[in-house]
Amino acid sequence: ERGGRFSPPRNGGRPARRSRTPPIRSARRDVEDGVVRMAGKVPVGRFKVNIEDLPEDMTWNELKELGLDYGPSLTFSRTYQERGRYFGMLEFRDKRDADLVVKELDNRR
Repeated sequence: ERGGRFSPPRNGGRPARRSRTPPIRSARRDVEDGVVRMAGKVPVGRFKVNIEDLPEDMTWNELKELGLDYGPSLTFSRTYQERGRYFGMLEFRDKRDADLVVKELDNRR
């Protein structure tokens, strides 16, 4: 023992697990024209719209086409299921496009 105090390992003596994900080298974020850009990542829309009760057979591509009908600044589309219900998410760079899709799709069947 070389001077100092001994502390037991925090992992209970098990070998340390290493992540396969490379460490993030840069946390730089730039915001331009309503788009958040992260170093090395795809631009993400700033204005997100969640959609409830989609038809179960609607694909993300169909949702994307629907979103593009209401605004060209669409950057992302996703459909997913949770507890037996179907949802979607659209992301837009422009707030006006996001507001329009909410106005047009709200309470629509």
